[in-house]
Amino acid sequence: MRKAVVFFGFCLLAALWFFKEAFGGFLFCFGDLTNYFYPYRWFLARSVRLGGLPLWNPYIQLGFPFLATLQTGAFYPLSVLYYIFPFDPAFNWFLIVHYPLGGFFMYLLARELKQSVPAAAGAGLVFAFSGYLSSVLHMPTTLAAVIWLPLVFLFWRRLVNGLGNQRLNVALTGCLLALMFLGGEPTVLYGTVCSLVVYLGYRRFGDWWGMAVGVLFLAAGLAIAAGLTAVQLLPFAELLLHSVRAGGLPYAEAARYSIPLNKMIDLVFPYFSSVRWYPWLDNGWLKNTYLGIVPAGLAVTALVHLPARQRWWLAGSLLFILLVMAGPGSPLPVHSLLFTALPGFKLFRYPAKFMFLLVFIIAYLAGRGIDLLTENVARLRRSWIAWLAVAAAGSVFLWGVLEPQQFYAALRLLFSTEVAPSEEPLVRSLILSRDLPTLGRLAGLCAIMLCWLAAARRWNWRPIVIKIGLVVLILADLYTANSGANFSFPAKAYQAVPGNVGLLKRDQSEFRYFLAPDAYQKSYYDDAREFADWGRELASLRNRLTYDQNMLFGLPALDGYESIKGTDQGRIMGKLLSLNSLSGVRALDLFNVKYLVSASPFRQAGYRLLTVTPEAFKGGNIYLYENQNVLPRSFYVPQAITVASREAALERIFSRGFDPRRAVLLEEQVSAPHGLWFTSEWYYPGWKAFVDGREAKVYRADFMFRAVVLPRPDSKVTYRYDPLSFKLGAVFSLVSLLALAALLLPRRR
Repeated sequence: MRKAVVFFGFCLLAALWFFKEAFGGFLFCFGDLTNYFYPYRWFLARSVRLGGLPLWNPYIQLGFPFLATLQTGAFYPLSVLYYIFPFDPAFNWFLIVHYPLGGFFMYLLARELKQSVPAAAGAGLVFAFSGYLSSVLHMPTTLAAVIWLPLVFLFWRRLVNGLGNQRLNVALTGCLLALMFLGGEPTVLYGTVCSLVVYLGYRRFGDWWGMAVGVLFLAAGLAIAAGLTAVQLLPFAELLLHSVRAGGLPYAEAARYSIPLNKMIDLVFPYFSSVRWYPWLDNGWLKNTYLGIVPAGLAVTALVHLPARQRWWLAGSLLFILLVMAGPGSPLPVHSLLFTALPGFKLFRYPAKFMFLLVFIIAYLAGRGIDLLTENVARLRRSWIAWLAVAAAGSVFLWGVLEPQQFYAALRLLFSTEVAPSEEPLVRSLILSRDLPTLGRLAGLCAIMLCWLAAARRWNWRPIVIKIGLVVLILADLYTANSGANFSFPAKAYQAVPGNVGLLKRDQSEFRYFLAPDAYQKSYYDDAREFADWGRELASLRNRLTYDQNMLFGLPALDGYESIKGTDQGRIMGKLLSLNSLSGVRALDLFNVKYLVSASPFRQAGYRLLTVTPEAFKGGNIYLYENQNVLPRSFYVPQAITVASREAALERIFSRGFDPRRAVLLEEQVSAPHGLWFTSEWYYPGWKAFVDGREAKVYRADFMFRAVVLPRPDSKVTYRYDPLSFKLGAVFSLVSLLALAALLLPRRR
């Protein structure tokens, strides 16, 4: 009953926290959430409602294996919301429901670790509603993976310490790791597994037999997770081998979106290092890192009172994670050493992602701090140091009010290299109008906390009263700082169909379009003015045919945004963008590009101007051209030419004078007296061709496309995407599910 009440409390809090998005007809939007996840999840939901799983995505990157990418979340259990409810509210509810779940799971772990009910509830609040989870609302994959971390640790702790039914603990650990993977963020799963190993070393250090048993338990859990997720794991592994990440990322890419040490003040001073009204515009991948000043104080209290071994282990873990998050800006090369030495680490981007482990430890320590502080409140001496700190913060606040120019000049030094002279007036107004009230709020919270403890000591309050007061302070701290951290807009704005979209939708032929680099760049930076009129900006975003908005309207594009881009597509786009002119080059014709979107006039023979649209916020115009020499998606070619290598084929299709209608470039000798049937779609494992009803060999043609030999010129060719990786994965997952059920069934003596 108590657990049900706590869970209901977390649900009620989430409903109030996101009230207008849950019930008011507002839709979460911003960045990847709008540009990437909304069209992906919409395409998934639509396909399932039409009666099938979308194995292939024809709308981006010259064709792409849709279910092979983890971002779809197709097999994640909570994705059922997309399939049974209207999409826009389901899109919001999917995000919102993870917050009470994350808080409740952290509560269960804290109770397992002998924390009191109020303390465990406080730990759940810190885990679910601090800056990290508020920030990753715009990354549903990270959100869907992180919330399972407390439950993973709950059952892993039981395994390592020999508590309860070990067979059940192994099975549940494997199932929860599977949910993390299906959620769609392998970085979280990787960090979780590493932390499980670290915990095993902490608990079983010196006990080599116990450590060996723990390794076997972890291997069994990972095997269960691999079996259950095989339906997506095998296609994902296949895609990874054909992607730009196959050999690992370059370090510069992996280290992007680290958190510099001077910006880590945001952990306890929200948005201090931001120089804009909308902090998420310049804070990198992680838009908000605020942990809470009250949770931070409670965590420090816990570290002071914990046993020495546990204290130094947790403090060391926190420091290590901070150094990883700092990336190349760390005073110690922790991130680069992991990149070099730790297997698999090269596959992951963005050191800021690993902050989830920091939040997890702080949440545990905050709950522990509530209990320890309450137990020791009667023995507290006069906290003159704490009162002095509050007085200092209050003095700084008054200094800023009375001498704002001096205050600005002092704080300006902390981020002087990041502010251009033209931004100076904006930054000056931001510091005075945002950071000063924030400093006053922090000083006020600390003062209230100290007064609460002083009153509890003076009048000998009951422990439950002290703990509830501290939990209310945590809630007040996090709510006042983080409740407005996510942007939303009336959902009806998403129904708009701008002019260029409508024009392309009226074209019933088979075609693709291409977003020129200058127009592409306009789509992927944001300005504060756009959020004042988001409906107009969204219409502008779609009118310039920004990827992947095209998926919502059934408009195929040459390129497209995907976190794991194919190697072939990367080479094609790199070559295309390196050209100074398309004069005499028929590459776009070959790629079935009928429409070209540009932010500047495009003066090439064969391209006819259709529309010119003024840009709403970014200045200039958007030009839409029609390519009058476009080739069909599939067409007959009379002969094949053998090339020495794929490199030679790539150079040839971008050379002046190459005519795709006359010959197909193949990498092997082929006899084709009656010609070939060419299709400008990715040559990817799983595609089968049938000529006159009989299966035929599919050849890699013109670097990355498909072709089949025709037995006669009028033969009929059909294609079917039938990936072996998906079928094998489905069988493995089904067998694993049945085996797991049999393992968990009670046995008769």
